[in-house]
Amino acid sequence: MAKMHQGIKRSVAVAAAIVLTGCGALGAGPAKSRVAGDPSAQAAGTSRSQVVLHFRDRATLEQLATSGVDLFENVDHNRRTVGATLTPQTRKIVEKLGVKFDVVQVKTLGFPQGYGSVEAVHAELRQLAQAFPKLVTVVEFGKSIEGRPLLAAKLTSKPGDTLPAVRLTGGTHARELVPVELMRNLTKLLAEGYGKDATVTRLLDTRHVWIVPVVNPDGRTRVEKGSDMWRKNARPLGMGANGVDINRNADDHWDGGNGMKWADDYHGEAPFSEPETQGLRDLCLQVKFKASIDVHCYGGMLLWPPGYSNDLSADEPAFRTIGDKMAKPLGYRAGTIARTIYKTFGDFATWEYSKLGTLAFAAELDDRQFGPGFGQVEKDWTGWKNNFLYLIDAAGNPKAAHPNEGRFLGFTGL
Repeated sequence: MAKMHQGIKRSVAVAAAIVLTGCGALGAGPAKSRVAGDPSAQAAGTSRSQVVLHFRDRATLEQLATSGVDLFENVDHNRRTVGATLTPQTRKIVEKLGVKFDVVQVKTLGFPQGYGSVEAVHAELRQLAQAFPKLVTVVEFGKSIEGRPLLAAKLTSKPGDTLPAVRLTGGTHARELVPVELMRNLTKLLAEGYGKDATVTRLLDTRHVWIVPVVNPDGRTRVEKGSDMWRKNARPLGMGANGVDINRNADDHWDGGNGMKWADDYHGEAPFSEPETQGLRDLCLQVKFKASIDVHCYGGMLLWPPGYSNDLSADEPAFRTIGDKMAKPLGYRAGTIARTIYKTFGDFATWEYSKLGTLAFAAELDDRQFGPGFGQVEKDWTGWKNNFLYLIDAAGNPKAAHPNEGRFLGFTGL
């Protein structure tokens, strides 16, 4: 296969994490900005510490989730721990709730070698479209706050036919590096494998596969420049605040989300206020995907709607069948968003399911870091390659999944 993967060649990757037990002093040696002179990087580096929170019960966790604290998704309900970053402002919130924490200093140096920049990822999509014009079409479905294109690759051997469509995305949260690389690998696998591999050929003959490697290009660019913990987009909000969490900006129970502009999960001025979510929404309304998956990290989980409630949806049996098929071989936890981590409001998967009936999943890779060394990409790709192909196969009729079978006729994997 042709090698088109162009990684960023910058200095060294992630060093070992050191846990400082006890409550620790916030800002006691946080990682410095990795690019001198970048204001957003300096702001993130001088006021933020990575911690492990020890919550008492689910009620306390839900309070944390709605308080503006930058919670990770790596919730362990047995140990009652969850990762987070704290600023001086959010430390006060945590202390008021009586939540103890350990400080974890993760020292980094440079954007880890091997990961692709937004420009490199987009260039690769266009190169694939040129190399495989009968299989790959690059579609611009909008522009970001800062004017970067929002690009999707549509892969199929029958673009003019009406076929079941499936969408796979990465890079929704800027600091999550591996998901973008998995989407790159999948795009190349499908394009280069057609006509050579029986499974890939069958899938592209019977499906329309849409892949969006970078949903949040502005945020990703900030991470490339040194703001390694940046999560949101680049919306200027005034008074020193920037960014909207574009996975809390969808029009589904949006008003239950975080309205504090300084918060890392700020939900925006209104549902679908952000061009990134508007573009993805319009693409979904146009294509009406049968199934989708948005890949995140980290925590080792496979999640599905609803996010806003502990109730189960009418399609829980189908979600469970497909979810278990992907999660169990990897040892991942699987379940609804609200039950498995904590309640979320305005998340895109819940909107897509509620509005369009799409079986919309979210994966949390078991990476233990947002930006691990590039070797983690191959480990995740080995585990997830067949899962992605399975979901593409399942998109033919995902709600008819047999509850005792957990696989689809004809799926052989690679």
